[in-house]
Amino acid sequence: MIGSPLIRTDGQYRHKVDTSCSQEAKQAAMQARPKEAPLSLWEFVQKVAPEKDWPKLEGRSEADLLDAIKVYIARREGCDESGEQELAACGNAWRTLLADDHASDGDIKSLAKRCAGAMAVVLLTYSPWEIVEAVYEALRIPFLHVGMRGVTTESLGHRLRDEKTWRRHFRKAHAQAVEHRLTDAGRVMRGREPVVSGLSRAKGRERWRRSREAIEAAQIVSACGETLDLATAVDASVSNPRNRLAELVIRGRGMEAAAQEAGDAAVFLTITNPSRYHPSRSRFLKTDQGRKYYSEPNPNWMEGGKPTPREGNAALLKVFGKLRCVVKNRKWPIYGLRVVEPHADGSPHWHMLVFGPRPLLEAFVTEYETRACEEDAAELEGMTSVQDENGHWKRVPVRQARFKAVWLDNVAADGEGKRYGGPLAYILKYLAKNLTGRKNDGGEIGQDFEIGKGAVEGAELVRIWASLWGIRQFQAFGDASVSVWREARRLRDTPPKDQVLMAVCWAATVNDWHAYRELSKQVYFHLVREAAQGCNRFGEWRGEVVKGFGHEFADATTRTKTWTIDWRAGQRKAAEAQRSAAAQDWLHGHNRPSRQEFVRGVEEEWAMVGLRPVEGQRPDLGFISITVRDEIQADGRPTIFTKEWPCVTDSRPPSMPPPISVIERSKKRRIRARVLAVPPPSRAYKASHV
Repeated sequence: MIGSPLIRTDGQYRHKVDTSCSQEAKQAAMQARPKEAPLSLWEFVQKVAPEKDWPKLEGRSEADLLDAIKVYIARREGCDESGEQELAACGNAWRTLLADDHASDGDIKSLAKRCAGAMAVVLLTYSPWEIVEAVYEALRIPFLHVGMRGVTTESLGHRLRDEKTWRRHFRKAHAQAVEHRLTDAGRVMRGREPVVSGLSRAKGRERWRRSREAIEAAQIVSACGETLDLATAVDASVSNPRNRLAELVIRGRGMEAAAQEAGDAAVFLTITNPSRYHPSRSRFLKTDQGRKYYSEPNPNWMEGGKPTPREGNAALLKVFGKLRCVVKNRKWPIYGLRVVEPHADGSPHWHMLVFGPRPLLEAFVTEYETRACEEDAAELEGMTSVQDENGHWKRVPVRQARFKAVWLDNVAADGEGKRYGGPLAYILKYLAKNLTGRKNDGGEIGQDFEIGKGAVEGAELVRIWASLWGIRQFQAFGDASVSVWREARRLRDTPPKDQVLMAVCWAATVNDWHAYRELSKQVYFHLVREAAQGCNRFGEWRGEVVKGFGHEFADATTRTKTWTIDWRAGQRKAAEAQRSAAAQDWLHGHNRPSRQEFVRGVEEEWAMVGLRPVEGQRPDLGFISITVRDEIQADGRPTIFTKEWPCVTDSRPPSMPPPISVIERSKKRRIRARVLAVPPPSRAYKASHV
């Protein structure tokens, strides 16, 4: 500044700033300073992020870049160390919980709450996609990645902070870890605890019981206000094992009729995994009564890394997936139905009923056997012992134990039209013993010799096993869409006007799967969908919902109402019943204030407004109305019950307002009695001011 004195600082002279200048001069100086151009979002990212991270951030959306800026700024402030420590602590707590076979559901809930809270700290320093990878490495919990099922970066952060999501993952992983550990200990095998352990069986039953209680207590409510018990809707759907079995039988019968009409052959296949997927193996001892078979741990399973039943089923799916590519490329008309069921040690194997022209079906079987026997082919030499359907042991080649094919005859009928044999009869037993274990008349279909239990108990074990390991039990391939079939059944009372759609509805109504298959060959049917409204609790757009079915030129609407599940309906019913019972007890004299207490209360309140009783006379209460209000307000509106006692009434001075007496009784039941209408003073009272 010109004219200002010079001062010396660090060997250099500079002007001393005059701080006594006016505020206007300062503002003018600031305005005269050249203005810098504002930074773009990407330029700001380059300032806060290291150069090595630029390639993975380039091209991302603005929301992702803003999240990245927040992460890098937090890292500069030193918040990343606390986040990493919290994630490591959650990993240690999860490993401790996994090692406890008898950990309660409360322990899982508390850990889920802790992990959800820890994610709020970790998300300050790391992006959600980085946390997902770290969580899988530390906890082996598979979260969805960005782009899967509509997941965004923001919604992934909400998922990581959601306690229910952690709880669901922990419950599933803990149950599978406990079952795998018990299998490793030799408890799940023939002669001990077949299919699943006793602990998992008890937990599965308890889970079914809780689910059924929740379903029976809930209702579904339409947009028009209609209500229906959720249990009624569930029992009428394919979630009911009896309905699911009936649908599978109808589909199998339709395939059988189509194959018989076209002259196709049928073959029944049994496919098993190599030895390293089986936790146990069968051995026998020679005794005076013959051979005595028993099970022992399989060393090949231990050397193979102790694969779980889910991994074993994935290996079977991989082989079948390659075979389906061959069938599709060569355009073979192969169709059928497969069933997954467990051995006594929990290892899965497949039963398949396959239809097709005989030459092509033989080529299909040959190709399948070749691919199924590729893995560990060295162990397929020699003989082994297997148990047949009647419980008898026999020696068969090892290759036949891995892959077995049985060619089936067509169905026959006697003079009365009764069916005998056929492909459907062969697979019907496997369908029934994996769902209900019962015949049409309700009786048990027989004994399951492999697990040594009845068919009903065996079906329960199989369903628990499939639910525990997340294995799909039944699947049709090369056939018509069952989703369109189910939608067509909804219009059995109101068929559509289109002739083709009407024919589909007729076939679905009379359970003629064969006719429906023939229509599907001529016309391509599809589901009609529309976008759902609103978002879920993670902020993700809901997927499409099914509204009907149709073909290229016409559609039919099958769902005209929108239903929502009211899980609190049962609680409201119970609360209402409790209020009603408590009010009835009060009205019948239980926990009700006595007449003397009401008289005393009225005397006290009338004395407050200047009324006093005449000596030698008792007051007449007149007409008293008592209302009981329950403090439990489930729906926001308290239920009111009223009891009235008519007495001799009298006139009231016009200037006297009716006093109100509040008498609280029965704190335990939380019932409050309130005198809403008190009569005017009788002749036994006189106003002190008159």
